[in-house]
Amino acid sequence: CLVDSSTQGQTVVDTMENTPLECLQTFADIYDVKRPEDVAVEDYTRLQIATVEEMVRRIFLPNSEEAPISIDQYDCILWIQSDEPLASPHDHSQNLRDVLEYFDAACIGWINPTGQVESDLFGDLRIAEESHTLVEKASSDVPITIKAFNDFIEMSSHVIPSLDIVNTSPKELTRDQLKEIKRELALRGYSEASLRSAWQQQTNQDIAASIIGFIRQQALGTTLMPYEERVRRAIDKVKTSHTWSRKQLKWLDRIGKQMMEETIVDQEAMDAGAFRKHGGFDRINTVFDGQLETVLSHLHDAVWDDVG
Repeated sequence: CLVDSSTQGQTVVDTMENTPLECLQTFADIYDVKRPEDVAVEDYTRLQIATVEEMVRRIFLPNSEEAPISIDQYDCILWIQSDEPLASPHDHSQNLRDVLEYFDAACIGWINPTGQVESDLFGDLRIAEESHTLVEKASSDVPITIKAFNDFIEMSSHVIPSLDIVNTSPKELTRDQLKEIKRELALRGYSEASLRSAWQQQTNQDIAASIIGFIRQQALGTTLMPYEERVRRAIDKVKTSHTWSRKQLKWLDRIGKQMMEETIVDQEAMDAGAFRKHGGFDRINTVFDGQLETVLSHLHDAVWDDVG
């Protein structure tokens, strides 16, 4: 989304972040939106907002820390014309033309009748002289309903192979697989936040479940409950399954807190962050008499032991 000024860019950001679409979710809740100050985009980014002048700089004069922008980086470019006077309208028009001609993308001009840039700037490009807001135009494409999510989960194991692991053996799920699942679902409008809101809209229950919980609830009919509650129950179950030393119990609590933050705590996680300060996986493994990997497996298994 190209804008003529930073003030206009902030207006678009505010609209994306504060205007509800469906199920009380905003566009920014559902999709990854990059602000004007965000240079890098991700594979799952659905909208990047930038001023015309800043985009010219990124294309033709990138600094050493910025990745080059390819001509096919965007599928569609929407220019929203400002209704404020421009300091150098001719230069601005040329910059806009340079940007539009650089990219191999569909282009739409959102023309303000009082603006200084003429609509014929676009030649074979589509001009939209409408009063709808960008958010209103996007709302028809937001597939946020529990039914649609359920249908997607049923049909998409070939699209996201790790969905089968979520349903059959979630303790085997890796951190990279979980990231892939979250990314692919977010691309289709199914983030944890949007699913939580949709569930609340449908059931009047606000449940802070994880994405794994939502998937298993739809696929297996398991009880939807807050993920933190699942972790607490798992910790209690593992604690009562064995006679632990005081030091081991303390570490079980620490691991539980980390599971609430990261969902999956494996050897990689235990060699990073706060765990690293305590010697990482190898050091903590000695506390559990060389059985830390087994303990972690039991914990993850206990989190999801309610099939039926």
